Parts: sequence; structure tokens; C-alpha cells
Amino acid sequence: MQVIPKVVRLDLQYNAEQTHLYCHETLYVGAYPHEDEDHFTRRLLMLLALYEAHPTMTKTQTGKGPDFYLLDQQQHYLLWCALDLPSEKQLTSASHRAEKVLLFCNELEQRKAQGMIRGHTNVEIILLTTSLINEFQQMIKPHMHIAVWRDQNNLTITDGELSLDVMTGDFYH
Repeated sequence: MQVIPKVVRLDLQYNAEQTHLYCHETLYVGAYPHEDEDHFTRRLLMLLALYEAHPTMTKTQTGKGPDFYLLDQQQHYLLWCALDLPSEKQLTSASHRAEKVLLFCNELEQRKAQGMIRGHTNVEIILLTTSLINEFQQMIKPHMHIAVWRDQNNLTITDGELSLDVMTGDFYH
């Protein structure tokens, strides 16, 4: 694994035909203190998957609250997204507090997550495979140029050399 930069400058070209969103934006994403490459990579992937919703990213890695979230005008969670598998108590709390909960899991966490979400109709699992994470890590540089195309529940991400397809789930509907 490579060492992650402290701050990534992400020049993003984003295209989504269904919503007619075509934009170019420069984002700066900093690594949390003591954040490993895997977590940082998954956080960047989550940012790209949720981009159209304009989520808020938490400032620090606590493991107790969401990594990304959306609030309505009454400060009620519309969307609660977690990169690390929460405890059952945290998942129940998130499920009661938010209209939609997304768990971004790897293959090892997927089975446990599927057992945890039974009875929580507003929780969805998004699988980020180890191979996908490893391939995306190859794109991470201090200054990244990324183009993203959204087609329904699929993202195609490219840096001009590598291209990845990511299934993002149905959380926009």
C-alpha cells in the first residue's frame, strides 16, 4: 500500500445524465489523524458515490456518528452513512434517527452487516470490494484529476489511465 497524502486536491469532472448534473469542481480532502490508507480510500469513494446529494463529511473519525450525512431544515437526518461497521446499538439508533442509512462494507463485513440490518427497512449495504479499494488507491495522488459518470446506480471513475465501475445502491430514490 502507498502512503496517503495529508491533503488531496481533487479536480473532479462529474456527469450524471439522469439528473442533468454536469460540473467541474476542485475539492480538498484531508486525511484524519491516524487514518489508514484503506479508510481514506473508502472515504474518497463514498464522497464520489454521494456527490450529487452534497453530503456533509464529519471533521474527525470517531466511529460513533456518521462519516457523511444529510440534514433537513429541522436538523433531522435524511441520510446517515458509515464506513466502519457500527455496533448493533449504533445501527438501531441511526436507523431510528435517519430516513436512510448506508453502510459501506468490505467482503469480510458484509455477512455480519446483512445479519445486523434485519428488521431495519431503511438500511442499505454498499459493498466496496478489496480489489476495488486497491485499484482506487492507485489513483490517489496529492493532486488528482478524476472524471465520474453516473448511470443509474453505477459510477464509472477514471483518472485517464485507470477506470473503475462502482455499484452505489439506490439511495437517491
